Order: sequence, then C-alpha cells, then structure tokens
Amino acid sequence: MIPFDFEYYKADTVDQAYQIMKTSLEENKRAVYYAGGTELVTNFRKGKDHADIVIDIKGVSDMMTIQEKDKQIIIGAGVCLNQIIETLGDSSLSHVLEQIADHTTRNALSIGGNLAGRLPYKEAVLPLLAVDAKAVIQGEEGRVEKPLKEVFNKTLRLKSGELLIQLKINKSDVSYYSKRETEGTKVDYPILHMFSTWSETEVFVGVSGFSSLPEYQVFDISTLETNNVENNLIFKAFKDKARACHRASVIYRQHLLKCAIEDLLLEWKGRM
Repeated sequence: MIPFDFEYYKADTVDQAYQIMKTSLEENKRAVYYAGGTELVTNFRKGKDHADIVIDIKGVSDMMTIQEKDKQIIIGAGVCLNQIIETLGDSSLSHVLEQIADHTTRNALSIGGNLAGRLPYKEAVLPLLAVDAKAVIQGEEGRVEKPLKEVFNKTLRLKSGELLIQLKINKSDVSYYSKRETEGTKVDYPILHMFSTWSETEVFVGVSGFSSLPEYQVFDISTLETNNVENNLIFKAFKDKARACHRASVIYRQHLLKCAIEDLLLEWKGRM
C-alpha cells in the first residue's frame, strides 16, 4: 500500500505529459513520470520517495513502441525489457537485457526506467553507449535529439521536468563481449558486468556494478597490451574505480575485472 495521496493524470501525448510536469513544477509540486513503475512503486511503498502528482505515460504511443525507420531502430523509453529482447532477437542489447532481473520483472521494467532510475547499475546503458545511441528528449525547447553520451555521464542527466521519449540505434551487426558476475544467483545485482565492442581501430569497454555508477572508456586498439593484463590499459583505467560493499571487496572486484579482461582478449583475438 502506498502511504500517501497523490493526483493521477494519464497522458495521451508527449506534449500533454510534459505540460502537466511543467505546471507541477511551477506550482512547486513534485511530479513523476510513470511507465513500468517497478522501482517507483517500491520506493513509494517503503517510504523512500513520494510524489504529489503521478503522470502515467503508458498511453503515449511514441514511448511504448519499437519501430524501424531509415536503417534505425527506434525504441520508446516506456517499452519493457522483454519486448525489446523479443523484437531485436540476437543482438548485443538483447543479450545484456536478458541478464537483468527475472522474466516477470522484465515484463514491467522499462528501458527508460533502467537508465533513469535510482538504482546505480543501469546495465542497459552499456550496449547503447557502445553503438553511439541517440536520445530523443522533450523539454523546454521542444523535442530534441542528442547523442546519449552527451546526456549520460554515470547517470542520465536531464534537466528538471525533461522526458526521455525514445532511444535510436543504427541497425547493424557488432562484435561484442559481455561478462556478468553476481554474488549469488544470476538474477542478483552485478558485482561486475563488463561489456565491450570493437572495430578495427577502437575498443569500447563499459562496466556496471564495479564502481558506484556505470563507467566506460574508448581505447585505441593499437595501444592495448594483449599478453599481460596488469599492463593492459583497460585494467589500468578501471582498477582504481572498484568499490567495496557487503557483497564484494575491492580486491575481489579487481580480480573479477582481471579475469574478464583475460576472457575479452581471448575473444578479441579469436574474432579479429
């Protein structure tokens, strides 16, 4: 049971949702957008969050569909993870998404919620950043499209009231590597999730669960040491970002990182 009252609005369009949010901010009321609601409702029930106004965006078609147009895949921010997995099939994004939570939770958890929520893992962002995804955002200037890398720095950095509408990725095949380690079962939160893609000149490496928030870096492929992990630029770039918590120590996370890099180098050598 949610222990407080709130006003509920169901938006039919992006403009309508944003105008309700804008009016709420002008009236100094806390408003939230609601799509999947997995994290939001849990925090409401536990008293960790509250809202004066809830704006339901599940009826906004632009945000709840997956489209293909001009060699791009356009994913609505309100689309649940399982729908993306089923639609995209064998892809780097699907591979990462199917490792998040369990099947039931993925039916409710939206990709926008994974990127914008309070949980620090945000694993879905790794393959999106790797393929230079674009973010479509509704704000004071209307609907704008920006590189995701411009609006995501460890977390999604939107201005107050702005709404993530869609994510756009180019339709193409990429070579990728993914290694996810948990403390217990595979549906637990990661203590390390390393994701990588590569081309003839560059290697993208991103990590989630390793540090306090997702981190990524792009490396010149010609500068990477392939025989000694300790000297590898990937290990040097991330090792000091490891955090300790009740689930894993810094040393253990660094050990997992080293093992993942070793596997990545073997995978990389086998495909190049």
